[in-house]
Amino acid sequence: MHRRPTARRYPRVGTAAVLAAVTVAAAGCAPTRSVEAFCSTMDKHKTAYLEQMNTADSGGLGGLFTAVGAVGDLKIMWDELATVAPSEIQPDVESVAETWKKQEDNASNGNWLGSLSTALLNTSAISRVDAFVRDKCDTRP
Repeated sequence: MHRRPTARRYPRVGTAAVLAAVTVAAAGCAPTRSVEAFCSTMDKHKTAYLEQMNTADSGGLGGLFTAVGAVGDLKIMWDELATVAPSEIQPDVESVAETWKKQEDNASNGNWLGSLSTALLNTSAISRVDAFVRDKCDTRP
């Protein structure tokens, strides 16, 4: 009868330990879902958006490109907000993020009717997110 050397078992234990450590580390790096994280993310993007739009007010073709870029950056904002939204508003924020992507796709394809219908079909989620921002973020000192 041939026995496997016991040293071969240790790499499996080592691999399991490394995987467990990586899982714990990854969980520790997960974004925090909280009102504070949500509002901080909103504030960061609001500031950047307003700065870009103020620059766009200078007019001309450069101003137009800056304004379009500012609106395009809102997709990034919605993705980040969906990542940190607290559970009470998370489904609505995810819906708005998806709606934004669909509207952008429709607009880039010239499908303005599709863009309008996507917005109308998601009015409730958009309204709830707006109310949440006004209640939780706009009232902070």
